[in-house]
Amino acid sequence: MELRHLRYFTAVAQWKGYREASRHLYITQPSISEAVSDLETELGIKLFSRDGRVARLTPEGQVFYEEAMKTLAQAERSVATAQRAAKGEIGRLGIGFIGFASYPFLSDLLRKYKARHPGVALRLEENVPSGQDLAFDRGDIDIGFTRPPSADRSSSYESRLLFREPLVVALPKARKVKAKRILGTFHRRSRGRGSSCFRIGPQPTRGQRRLLPPATRRRPHRLCRCMAQEGTFDCPQIVPPTAR
Repeated sequence: MELRHLRYFTAVAQWKGYREASRHLYITQPSISEAVSDLETELGIKLFSRDGRVARLTPEGQVFYEEAMKTLAQAERSVATAQRAAKGEIGRLGIGFIGFASYPFLSDLLRKYKARHPGVALRLEENVPSGQDLAFDRGDIDIGFTRPPSADRSSSYESRLLFREPLVVALPKARKVKAKRILGTFHRRSRGRGSSCFRIGPQPTRGQRRLLPPATRRRPHRLCRCMAQEGTFDCPQIVPPTAR
């Protein structure tokens, strides 16, 4: 039994004849007669009684007609639901985000999205970039607000830059720092996934020197210029107060 059998059958019932059903469905009359005959054979019951050219439903045919109409209506709803899901109008959407980086815009964005797509259930997951990578692998999230992906992950994702934010360092004014102790340079090592901060004293360790750009290894207090994934930015320099 196929949906076309039900459509042909209900059309004959509605138009009370094969000829009228054929005219409205744009299907040849023999094809409709054959489909209804196959349906009666499969069910083992007589669906119509003939009165000249008029086809009338039998009592059991009337019961089957009512159920067939429900089935066809449900089939149409299923198709419409699937099409809405394909357009993103209904369903479930998992969202990963970094709390401190997403607070300025995420709440307003979610509010607008829910207003446009009330049928979509949102599931939020606050996580660090590496945790979001694992959530993507498990299928827990569908979109992530995070730092630019690492080199080994960038080919697996489609990403778009949303905004840039400054990186600053603050020290208490009352803190006394000797002039010889330079709290210096920040160097971006993770290629677009964030910045690493190192406190550089008058004699940086060998490991710290290797992390600095070549131009600043001998003078770690100099302002360095780091390359970001989407351009360049100046790493902030902490200028110590004048020694007393």
